[in-house]
Amino acid sequence: AELKLATDTEVTVTVAKKPVVVIESTANGAIEVSGTKNSKPVTITSTDYVDPGTNLTVTIKPDTGYVVNNPDEAWTAVDNSDDHTYTIHNVRADQTLSADFAALDKYAISYSVAAVGGSDNGTANTVRKNMAAYRYDLSSGAEVYEGSDLTFTAAPDNGYRVREWRVNDEVYQESGAAFIGTQLVLRGVGEEKTVMVQFMPLGDKITASAGEHG
Repeated sequence: AELKLATDTEVTVTVAKKPVVVIESTANGAIEVSGTKNSKPVTITSTDYVDPGTNLTVTIKPDTGYVVNNPDEAWTAVDNSDDHTYTIHNVRADQTLSADFAALDKYAISYSVAAVGGSDNGTANTVRKNMAAYRYDLSSGAEVYEGSDLTFTAAPDNGYRVREWRVNDEVYQESGAAFIGTQLVLRGVGEEKTVMVQFMPLGDKITASAGEHG
């Protein structure tokens, strides 16, 4: 049946305001936001409106050399990065998003080869959290970012082997025994380091020969 309105019937339509997302300008990093707008999943830019009830996924992305300053415990750290992400559920009101970034400390790393049996053809490199931006060859005296892993590879001359590694003038040990391999790895650097490798002769060579019958 048709609905007939009486004369002078007043019809009121209530229009709800859609939530607006404001992304505050940040130095040394960025904030990326995704949600739904007009029923479509989109990347949200500052002052965009979004659909009421949408979920907002927020990703906080520091620039190289910076980290999120005092991240909330509810935020999830993204593997192999310094990013953090979180979700704002069922958005009904306007949202203002902000982030703060802190500079990573840097530490000078020096390394050298002892004179006897030494070669300067070894290598040193650094990486942090397996991130490409923090992966580079290291020259002696250069600085690395806090939390970096350092790898030093020695190149003994012919007839020599590694005798010992010294880190900050202390013999480096692993599991209580002197580490005498050609590679040294220092993980999670949090201070300046001075690294030296020392070599020693292999010793006299031993030769063997078979007799007439064997």
